[in-house]
Amino acid sequence: RLLVERGELAEARAQLFRLLEEREDDAEGHALLSWIELRLDRPEAARDRLRAAFLAEPVPPLAHLVRAILAMREGELASALADLEIAAGDASLAHEVAVRRATIALLDGDAEAALTQATALADEDPFDAPARLVAAVAALALGRAVEALEHAEAALEVEPALTAAADARDAARSALLIAWGLDEPWAL
Repeated sequence: RLLVERGELAEARAQLFRLLEEREDDAEGHALLSWIELRLDRPEAARDRLRAAFLAEPVPPLAHLVRAILAMREGELASALADLEIAAGDASLAHEVAVRRATIALLDGDAEAALTQATALADEDPFDAPARLVAAVAALALGRAVEALEHAEAALEVEPALTAAADARDAARSALLIAWGLDEPWAL
């Protein structure tokens, strides 16, 4: 877990593989490995590890978080919310659960709720790129281009390679250019 928190995903993954060779029924180990696979953008590997985590008892809350994220990717929002409720039982996952709930609100068409939830997370931690991204997209959906631009730029300050935030920034800039009758992007 410490390696994951420090962003050393490859090393954490290697350590977990060694651990799981000795303890094949370690649900926590499988759940954490599933989380790592998901963060490395390997959803099929995450699903495989998730199956192993759900075969053991008790099923760790982290496994429910991973399953919720995978369900969100497939558009199964009700299923994702059910798993998030279980994952919320682990205080260490509270932030991850809150960001996903805000995202689901946005995907479900409730941009106002998504913006409220994401802004609250960003107020707690101004460097929270995922919350800033959700806030930017929700603000865009509500026609609040200035607010969307602020959130998108804040997300990009933290994670410059976050393409969705760059897309939100560009959309907000375009909306502002149109609203203000400007034809030069540098005018912003």
